[in-house]
Parts: sequence; C-alpha cells; structure tokens
Amino acid sequence: MEASNLSPFGRELRHWRRVRGVSQLDLALEAATTSRHVSFLETGRSRPGAEMVDRLGEALAVPLRERNLLMEAAGLRPRIAETPLGAPAMGPFRESLTRLLSQHAPFPAMVIDRHFDVVEANEPARAMLGPGPDTINVVELTYAGAWRETIVNWEQVAWDGMKRIREAQVRHPSDARIAELAELITKAVAELSSPPDLNSEPVLCPHFRFGDQVIRTLSVTAHFGSTRDVTLEELQAELIYPRDEVAERFFREGPPTP
Repeated sequence: MEASNLSPFGRELRHWRRVRGVSQLDLALEAATTSRHVSFLETGRSRPGAEMVDRLGEALAVPLRERNLLMEAAGLRPRIAETPLGAPAMGPFRESLTRLLSQHAPFPAMVIDRHFDVVEANEPARAMLGPGPDTINVVELTYAGAWRETIVNWEQVAWDGMKRIREAQVRHPSDARIAELAELITKAVAELSSPPDLNSEPVLCPHFRFGDQVIRTLSVTAHFGSTRDVTLEELQAELIYPRDEVAERFFREGPPTP
C-alpha cells in the first residue's frame, strides 16, 4: 500500500520500521504481537491502544519526543512528560549538570539540546564560545560564525558534522529547526572542492587557533541514562579535554599575555 493511503499512525509506524530496517515480523516479535496485527496497524485496519504504541516505540527505539507524536498520530494523549528544565522537579538534574560542568574546569564543558543550542556552559567554555546572542547555537557558530575561521581543521570537522545532523534528522524527522540546520551544513559543505580525509585521526575533534597557538582538543559526550522525560533525553554534555601539552597549558594557565 502506498504511504499516502496509510493512516497517520500507519505512516509513522512504517517510517520508523524502515528507518530501523526491520520487517513487520521482526517488529512483531520484539513487540510481543503478530505480524498480521502490525500490518493492520500500518494500513489502518486496526487502531492501537496506548500500551501497544508504547511497546512498538520501545521495540523501534523511537525517541521520547517522537513517541509522543506516535501517540498523537494514533489519536491518543501523549504519555511521556516534557518538563521545563527550570521546573522545581528538575532541580536535582540541573544540579548534577552544574556540578559536572564546574568540576570539569579548567577545561571547557557545555550542555546542548537537540537543536545544538547551548543550555549551560562553564567559564572556560564561555570563553571559547565568545560573545554572541543569549542563545548560542554550536552549528551556526561552526558553519557560519566565528568558529569557522578559528577551527584549523574546519573542513574535516564540517564534513563529519553531516553525519551528526543526519542522525538528528532521523531521530526527529518532523523538526523544522533541525531541517534548517541541516540545510546550513549542506550548503557549507557543498563549498568544499572534495571530501576531506576523515581517517587521519582515531577521533575527530576541532583544533582551535588562538593567536599563534593551535589548541588541539578531544571531547567526550555524556547524557542521562534511562530517561523517561523528553527534556532530559535531549540534553547532552560536551566535555572538552586537551590533546597535548600545549592545550593543557593553555587551558590551565590561560592565553599568554602580550
């Protein structure tokens, strides 16, 4: 059956099944149902209950935000909370993030959301991010902002960023902001004459130029585990480390005074 003839829920279910590369039978086994029922759900001959949507979403590893959209497509109320980070109930989680960033100093660390907006940053990270609007977007900073001229290995970083934004589009296929950022990245990468070599380093991270110094970095990404809140699932901490003695000294002592 053509996708245009499917029910709203059926279209979403088929989309996620194909993204994950599983058959109706494979999905049925994971969700403890039958392939016939999965087929009926896709064509609209059957309507799922909330428990079935949960089981299908879990089996397909659908992100929590998109799982709520699955509920809505089935004509059901979303079941997964999206609590503002500033809400009192989020206090312990905010505190843990603040502690993580603070303890990472003198090395830079920041928290970003699904749109790559900086939610929180420690002082070393703020210094690297530089002046800007109240909300700084790492993608815009890298592809159309100050970091484009500051990152020595920009071509490699920019090309590798295509993978990250495509993964974000898979996770949030209906998100207009992510689509906008993907277009920005695509246009920037299209200016490259040829794909750069991405295999020269085991981990590809930016090398920043500050004055006459090149500061080579490594980064580690951290996130909350086993989340059942949309906001928490979409937050991740970027912890930046020095890659060599020059970078270590730069972060610990600060830029050399003229």
